Amino acid sequence: MSALMLLAVLGGCAVPTCPPRYKPLAPLRDLVGRPVDLPAGSYQVMSGALPAGQFPCSVAVARLRHADWTVPPDTQPSERNEFVLDPFAHKEGVCWAELFDNIASVSEVFPVDSAYVPSQPTDPGQVVRTLSRVHAGLCVILSEGDVTVAESVSSEGDETAMARQVVGAIYETRNKGLLAIAKSELFAYTNESHNGANGSVAEELAAARFRELVHEAMCQLVASSRPGVVQQPSPWSSWPSGPGPMRWPGKR
Repeated sequence: MSALMLLAVLGGCAVPTCPPRYKPLAPLRDLVGRPVDLPAGSYQVMSGALPAGQFPCSVAVARLRHADWTVPPDTQPSERNEFVLDPFAHKEGVCWAELFDNIASVSEVFPVDSAYVPSQPTDPGQVVRTLSRVHAGLCVILSEGDVTVAESVSSEGDETAMARQVVGAIYETRNKGLLAIAKSELFAYTNESHNGANGSVAEELAAARFRELVHEAMCQLVASSRPGVVQQPSPWSSWPSGPGPMRWPGKR
């Protein structure tokens, strides 16, 4: 589907336009540290990456953005552009906190703010390491922002049509392993989609769709999880040996 067809599908008859507050999207490859090929509107669970005994556990959710917005998104990986936390608004945090309420293996979900990651700029790997110290078994790291999809012509002249997208990854914090990646569809901004000071319809649709994809990925991870091996001490390990009166273990 071409970019113009995509705008027609997502925006209906509304005129494509720019977002009320432009925020560039950090590519998924920047969050996982390597090139990835993932179609929009999908997720991928990494085969065999889930450690045994991962569930039940708590889940931390961190939203990051590039520290320098002026660096082009196609910058070579060698030209490092670090990240800073992009804190959730209260409503967004509540949506994440309630996302896994129907998954018993997820004991708690908490959005990450600067109190958890005081040292910034940072990078996704450092965030995962930091959250492992607060006993988060899994960590969702995401970025949401705007993508150029087409050039449009309006009564005021040529404009760059933009769309909203959210990308992210699920990590396990014990070994800092990548478990899953997800990418929402592009949701076009239109002149009919603004939602006042609280954002836009495109932003809300992209965020909601990404949460849906993460929920599906988490269900698949839980379904494929294996119980951990628990080492139980032998009750006979303290049985006395050698001559002497026989006593039950633990009694002297």
